Amino acid sequence: MKVSEKGGELKAVRTDGGLSTALAGVWERPDCLWVGWSGLGRSFSQAEYESLGLGHKLALINLESDLYHAYYDNFANGSMWPVLHGFEPRTMYTEADMAAVKPVSERFAACIERVSGRHDAIWVHDFHLVLVPQALRQRGLRNRIGFFLHIPFPTPEQFRKLPHHRQIAASLAQCDVIGFQTEGDAERFRRYLREESIAPRRVKIGAYPIGIDYSQYAEARQTPVAQDFLGELRREYLQKTVLLSVSRLDYTKGIMHQLRALDRMLAQTKRRDLVYKLIVSPSREDLVEYQEVKEQSAALAADINRRHGRDDWQPVEFTYRTFDVDELSAWYARADVMVVTPLTDGMNLVAKEYVAAHDDGGVLLLGRGAGAAEQLREAVIVDPNDTAEMATAMLRALEMPVDERRRRMQALKLNVQTEDVHWWAESFLSDLT
Repeated sequence: MKVSEKGGELKAVRTDGGLSTALAGVWERPDCLWVGWSGLGRSFSQAEYESLGLGHKLALINLESDLYHAYYDNFANGSMWPVLHGFEPRTMYTEADMAAVKPVSERFAACIERVSGRHDAIWVHDFHLVLVPQALRQRGLRNRIGFFLHIPFPTPEQFRKLPHHRQIAASLAQCDVIGFQTEGDAERFRRYLREESIAPRRVKIGAYPIGIDYSQYAEARQTPVAQDFLGELRREYLQKTVLLSVSRLDYTKGIMHQLRALDRMLAQTKRRDLVYKLIVSPSREDLVEYQEVKEQSAALAADINRRHGRDDWQPVEFTYRTFDVDELSAWYARADVMVVTPLTDGMNLVAKEYVAAHDDGGVLLLGRGAGAAEQLREAVIVDPNDTAEMATAMLRALEMPVDERRRRMQALKLNVQTEDVHWWAESFLSDLT
C-alpha cells in the first residue's frame, strides 16, 4: 500500500507484484494491523488520514524527504542491501546517514507502541528496520517481538563491512524469534553471533521460507482481463517458443548473466523460433548502479538482436515497465520456459508465481543463488555465474520431453501450493506467539 497525492488529494494505492502481493493475504487477517511509511515526503493530518478510508488495518508514520534519503537511500539501499547480498557498496553510508536511522526507528517504535496492546505480538519485516527491535525495548515494550529478513544474510566477514554491524546485531538479539529464508542464512547469522560473542536473549533463530498466495495466481489467469491478454499473446507468438524473464531492476538479479547465456545458446542452435522476453520493472532509478544495469542490459539486448536476428525475427524483446497481476499472469501462462537466475536472492517469488500460474507444460530454470532453489528442486537448477552451464540448461529446457516437463511441474505445483504464504505466516507466528 502506498499513499499518493494529486491535486492536493490523497489516495491509497495498492502495489502489485512480488513481496507486496504475497503479504497482502497476511495483511487481510482480522487480527492483523500493519505499521508503515505513507510514501509521502511530508506530514499529514488525522483528517487527511481518515479520508484514505483505511480503517483500523493500517497505521502510518511520516518521513520528511531529507530523512528518508539518508535513512533509506544511503543507509538501507545504498549500503545494507549490497552488503547483505555479498556485494561491495558503491559508497558506504556516513555517520550523518546513521544519525537519521535512529529517529526513523524511533518513529516506527512510537507508532507501534501507540497501536499495540500489551499481549500483542510484534512482527518487524526486513533489513531497513533492523534497529526497530532495540527501539521497542528501549521504550519498555515487553511484547513478543519477531523479525524476518526477506533478503539473504551474508558471511560474518561480509557483514562486518557495515560500520555498525554490532549495533545492528544487538538490536536483532532483542527479538524472541528471528527468521531467515534459508537455513544457510540462519546459520551464518548464528556464526556471526558466536564469533562476536553477542549473547542474545532467549531467541529462536530459524528458516521460514516465504511462499505466495497460490490461489491468487492460479486463479488470476482465469479472469476476463488475463484471458484477453493471454489470447493476444497466443496470437502474437503463434509457433514461437517463449523464454520469459521477469525481475526488478537490480544488479543482484543476474540480468546481464542471462543475456550472455542466451547469446551463447543462440550461437549453438539453428532454431529461429525462440523469443526471450525480458521484463524489467523500474526500481531505485536514482541510484547510479541501477541506472548502469538498465543501460548495459538494453545495450547487450540490442547487440544480441543485431548479431543473431533477422529482418523478420528478433530473439530479444526488452520491456522496461511494471506489469500488473493480470498481464503478468498471462505471460506466465504463455511462457514455455521461465528463466529465474538471480546471483543471490532471499527467496525469489517470481519462480513460485510462474509455477502457480502455468499449466503442466512449462519448465522452470532456476539459479541456485535463489533461496527458492532449496524448495523447488524439480526445477532445472543452474549456476547463474556459469555462462556455459546456463546456455546448456536453456537448450535442455527447450528440448525437454513433454512427460518430464509435466512430472517436474506437478511436483513444483504441489510444493508451492502446500508451502504458501499462509503456511509461512502460520509457521513464524506459531513460534512467535
